[in-house]
Amino acid sequence: MASRRALAWIEALAWTLLYGGLFTLAIGAMVRRADAPLGWTIAGCALAAAALGVALIAWRSRLREDAAEPNEMMKEKEST
Repeated sequence: MASRRALAWIEALAWTLLYGGLFTLAIGAMVRRADAPLGWTIAGCALAAAALGVALIAWRSRLREDAAEPNEMMKEKEST
């Protein structure tokens, strides 16, 4: 169980890593023409970031949202 805030944070991080990794992969492919070792290093790091983004998306899909936020539960208890 995770809060809405945590789920939103995980989701934003996952998509940032995925798209950022793919964008950096393209940059690594362009750099590889001028400096092969540097291009491969950039591409390798980019692939790792994109793979981590995919893994976070898969993990996020399995998480469930809490029934209610802890603050909302406390307000309900106080009002009764």
